Amino acid sequence: MARIRTIKPEFWDSPGVETLDFQWRLLFVAMWNWADDSGRGKAEARELMGFAFPRDEDMTVGEFRRGLGEVRRVFEVVFYKVDGRSFYFIPSWARHQKIDKRSAPRWPGPEEGQEYDPSTNLPVDQQESESRRDSAETPPRTRSEHSAGTGEQGNRGTGEGGTEGTEEADASSSSKTAPPPRPEVLKLCQHLADLMVGNGCKKPEIGKKWLDEARLLLDNDKRDFDEAMALIDWCQNHHFWRSNIKSMPKFRTQYDTLRLQREDQNGPKQNRATDWRDVSNQDHSEWTKGNQ
Repeated sequence: MARIRTIKPEFWDSPGVETLDFQWRLLFVAMWNWADDSGRGKAEARELMGFAFPRDEDMTVGEFRRGLGEVRRVFEVVFYKVDGRSFYFIPSWARHQKIDKRSAPRWPGPEEGQEYDPSTNLPVDQQESESRRDSAETPPRTRSEHSAGTGEQGNRGTGEGGTEGTEEADASSSSKTAPPPRPEVLKLCQHLADLMVGNGCKKPEIGKKWLDEARLLLDNDKRDFDEAMALIDWCQNHHFWRSNIKSMPKFRTQYDTLRLQREDQNGPKQNRATDWRDVSNQDHSEWTKGNQ
């Protein structure tokens, strides 16, 4: 049954919303109404399309599936299947929908199923694997192909190298002026990277985006450092979230969702360990010593 939900003014200016066609912006709002009090909803295409666009007779199921894929891309909605049935989960739900008397979840959570891309109906792992294979089979473009166009475009910058020399100079200048990251910012990033490697992932590059998001997590979001370290431990030991939290920007985006799910799993807050040293599966004393 559809429910009354809150639409904040900030939604219309959300990053990336300008890349969506108007009907898919409305689709995301309709998915709020369609979701239960935990931000989960049925994602059966025909049923959801009938709810969101009951009078749009010209819309096809294929077009609607592409729209769901766009919603997934921009708003990071998680689409997943449990026992052959399709569902979705809105990660930002807890931040934007305040419900005084929340009812029990009506639908299974994403941790109980397999994530898929609604635009292709393929499991995410399989789609990423096929994408990597296609990329590997595509021969790299030559230098002349990168500079295709007019002669002025190919030679813009210094010398015949186009913009490459300028970009390298800018990067060099930026690296000289950028201040070093604070120790706690670097530790958050390094900790997540280390646990990802421990889970069998390729070692991620800790770049400016990672460091900026970790700094904003502490300074703008006012998150406690020890609590953030503990939450990194929890999500990287969780069978679902360790395959979905693979960057510091994603960790910051999903922070409240992770925190609430950990509370639901571990019981009352006073019974939870609050020090990351108490909950980690690694020897943090050795880790700290090696990164001082």
